[in-house]
Amino acid sequence: MPTITKSIGTASRDYSTITAWEADLDNGAIYASGDDAIGECYNDSDFDERLELNGGGTVGLASATLTAAATDRHDGTAGSGAKIKVTSLASYHALGADVSWLEFDNNGVTLSNSSFDFGSSPTGSLRYSNLLIHDVQSTLTTGDRPPISFSTPNNTDIVNCIIYDIDSACIGIGGVELGIGSRTYRIANCTFHDIANSHPTADHYGIYDRGINSFQNCIVTDATVSGSGTAYCLPALTDSYCLTSDATADGTGSLTNKTSANQFVSTVGGSEDLHLKAGADAIDAGTDLVTTPTGVNIDIDGRDRDAEGDTWDIGAHEYVSAGGVTANSHYYMASQAGAVA
Repeated sequence: MPTITKSIGTASRDYSTITAWEADLDNGAIYASGDDAIGECYNDSDFDERLELNGGGTVGLASATLTAAATDRHDGTAGSGAKIKVTSLASYHALGADVSWLEFDNNGVTLSNSSFDFGSSPTGSLRYSNLLIHDVQSTLTTGDRPPISFSTPNNTDIVNCIIYDIDSACIGIGGVELGIGSRTYRIANCTFHDIANSHPTADHYGIYDRGINSFQNCIVTDATVSGSGTAYCLPALTDSYCLTSDATADGTGSLTNKTSANQFVSTVGGSEDLHLKAGADAIDAGTDLVTTPTGVNIDIDGRDRDAEGDTWDIGAHEYVSAGGVTANSHYYMASQAGAVA
């Protein structure tokens, strides 16, 4: 069945908001059973809206994908591509669709609940790839609602994402929650940084595991507490070839007690650049995942680690030394985007 692509933006696009595109996913005059729907966002202006992506079931779409247009993808740093930047407390995002190549700037808006619930009422497997997510805060002090929850009821792949500046107040849970039940989760080549907790007494898990099957080639640095509890980057998580700033990455090939400032171009608040820098411990320290899960070989800049024959780094960015050929996300063309979205 056909793939139907619609543009989203404020410069004479098919839709001016993501919400309007999503509302039409069950429009039988546009889509039919078995179609693949793609919404391509443009960096015309910031999108300021609460997203609930769960349409297409009535029509019977084969898939729904929200992504950025190939020319308007971020380059791994804030403000460089199509962006959802919220300005109000109604910023909860329920993302039950494949999502890729977008920046989510929660802008420090504080909710008393999760800001992101990836996988709300989806159908089929889901994939989240090459996302840039930052400045997410939650003041909820009880219950199972971290600021970011990748706890879908479906099989899920999360690859090549950069997530940073997360502030939780929850007791007994992490800033970023991954996995649930007996589903298959594969998290690979992601970078997590600066995951704080402000609860006065609770221990804090930067990444909270609820049943992950595979956590590989990921960086988790600077999980911190402001109260009397203890912070852990990867507590009791089955991992391999990961890097942490504490001693919790205990899987095969993992690196521990590595200083975050030695890994990244910039960890300065408000000016973060979590690309790897020369001399980073994460360089050439990963395991070669070839092309599984789908899109894991495409780094945060669009570089194809597999096609280039790279020795894989840990994290979302594949470092290339000065003078080397460096791809950027604009080279990763729209025909390929559907494979990783």
